[in-house]
Amino acid sequence: MDSSNLVLAIFNRCIDDCGSPPNAKEDGDSSYVGYYQNIYGEQWILRVDSLTGKVTLQGGDSGWANTFDVTNGPSPDLVMDIDELAWLEVCLRTIYPEK
Repeated sequence: MDSSNLVLAIFNRCIDDCGSPPNAKEDGDSSYVGYYQNIYGEQWILRVDSLTGKVTLQGGDSGWANTFDVTNGPSPDLVMDIDELAWLEVCLRTIYPEK
């Protein structure tokens, strides 16, 4: 795809110990991509698999390589503050407005 069609590009703000950030571009596997960054620069990327409907979340502070299934809401393994949880809730309502 031509880069002139690019809507948004975001730099990784996490330290090297967090690992390599995922490539979160929207493509054939992702029907929805969400991004959040808090005031401390902590970043989250949410993706919906267009084939399965599975919703996954990755964050720099939790290690970019770790993927959390949030299809049915926040994972008990996630450590998120109130603003991050509010963002996640809005994303899930956007994806599944009937819930």
